[in-house]
Amino acid sequence: YPETSGPAGSASVVALLAGPTWRFRRWLAFDTGAIAPLTGPQPKALYVGLVWNPGRYWPGGGGRRAPAAGPPPNPRGVLIRSGR
Repeated sequence: YPETSGPAGSASVVALLAGPTWRFRRWLAFDTGAIAPLTGPQPKALYVGLVWNPGRYWPGGGGRRAPAAGPPPNPRGVLIRSGR
């Protein structure tokens, strides 16, 4: 990626971010991982995070569960044969 320019410019940075995420509830998740620089002046880093969805409290938000799905489809197929 190109560098930025001007008084607040900085060198370009490309990094690899990897790590697992655990979901405790539909609205709460925990993640952790590592960041490894590929190019540019970025240091190596470890991170941890907690994410929650406040939108579930908004009217019409994600606090309601979706309706249950119907029965699974019939696994039997239909065989159409020629007249031979």
